[in-house]
Amino acid sequence: MSQSQLSPDDLERALRALRRAEPLSGAFLHLQLLKTAAPARSPAVVLEETILRLTLEHLQQARAAAGVPTLTPTNPSREQNLDQLAADFSASSAQLEAWSAVYHRYLSPMDVSARDLAAAAHVAPRQFRRRLAAGLEHLLAALQRADEDVQSANRLSGLRRHIPPPEYLHFVGHSPLRARLLELLQKPCGPGFISLEGLGGIGKTALARTAAWDLAAQAELSGVAWVSARPAAPDSSAPHPIQRLDDIVTRISYQLGQDPLAGLTTTARLENLRPLLHEHPYLIVIDNLETLDDVKDVLPHLFPLSGQTRFLLTSRTNLSTYPFVQVVPVPELSIEEAHQLVTSELVRRGHTAGLSREVMAALFAHTGGLPLALKLAAAQLTLLPFDAILADLQHAANQDSAQLYTHIYRQSWGLLEDPARQLLLSMLMSSPDGETLPWLQAMSGLAPDEFTPALRSLQHFSLIEVGGGLGDPTYRLHRLTATFLQTNILQRWV
Repeated sequence: MSQSQLSPDDLERALRALRRAEPLSGAFLHLQLLKTAAPARSPAVVLEETILRLTLEHLQQARAAAGVPTLTPTNPSREQNLDQLAADFSASSAQLEAWSAVYHRYLSPMDVSARDLAAAAHVAPRQFRRRLAAGLEHLLAALQRADEDVQSANRLSGLRRHIPPPEYLHFVGHSPLRARLLELLQKPCGPGFISLEGLGGIGKTALARTAAWDLAAQAELSGVAWVSARPAAPDSSAPHPIQRLDDIVTRISYQLGQDPLAGLTTTARLENLRPLLHEHPYLIVIDNLETLDDVKDVLPHLFPLSGQTRFLLTSRTNLSTYPFVQVVPVPELSIEEAHQLVTSELVRRGHTAGLSREVMAALFAHTGGLPLALKLAAAQLTLLPFDAILADLQHAANQDSAQLYTHIYRQSWGLLEDPARQLLLSMLMSSPDGETLPWLQAMSGLAPDEFTPALRSLQHFSLIEVGGGLGDPTYRLHRLTATFLQTNILQRWV
């Protein structure tokens, strides 16, 4: 029996069973809110707690609306319960009488017969029964809404499980662009491929993450896949590099639950994915597309998959040569947006005193509106005087963004203790999708008392990105961080 087929009579039978500590019927065992409860908790306990919570919430609201005070103490006597019932029925509120009838008949600590309750309420038994029937209808509707909320939350969680969670308190900047991007992604006849393009560290990934996060909540998507492309390390020993069409298709197939395609060739997997993605609305995000070895081969092979599905790409290189790709340039933040971002990053680290407009203007003059540069500088501001940071940034004056990041990263590297440096270098071996804490500790070779402070230090300086779910985090390097380590640490200083 589905949720929509439950009747007030079914609910009343369940309430009687709960009151008598009897087994529940199968009708209520199909509720999603029972299936998602902790395994150690019995469905009967979860259902009874949910029903009691919903009833008390609506009962208190009805009393407030009718101006009836709650008279009963925490552990009321039988007489106090009946006095409260009488007060509820004296307010001439059908809504209040209905909720009060349900509560006092089936959920009150005192098990009182319907006839005695009718007498206490000063109404005929038939009238009390009508109020009880109305209350059961209200309670069933509330229970069904609660179950639908759980289903929606579970579905949303499932859609978002592959999207890296945000690393900021609030997404700052690009409001018009964010709205336009969502519009393009939801437009029925919109482009199948959208490419967010701009300099490294300009916020392409953050914008794609936010768009995917929002779209999962607003659109009727069948699924979301997120693939972080990354080349192999210079020594070719890094595991799981995402470099080729085969790697992309493998990751998409896995994230969309198409495990049976694992043993097929890339061509066969594409053929099997085509009807699925062509006929159903999915969102496929491919981050750092320009790092692939065969970009020119990847996009033409993915193009036939679009249909109802949208592909959101991030790339430093321009893809306007592909007629089916709509390019969306990502601009730098304005100075006002940059100020908001730096303030948010300082607050996230426990520093409530923001920067003055003069100090922010001086910082902006060197970093521009590059979000990653601003985040790295904000982390350094918690330990270094502003003049020291500014003096270092002046060495990168009139140079390109790559040199700017080199100076900022070198300053952050100089602030790290040796265990944090060791951990950071070991993460060059990590998967682009991130690694778990046990993996990081094993690869770093650090003792437990060194590992935790080192990890916190890397998080503080925004040198690692945190993904995964609550209680099951994963950690990875931003591509620019990996580039700095490979070109400025491994090749020069080690």
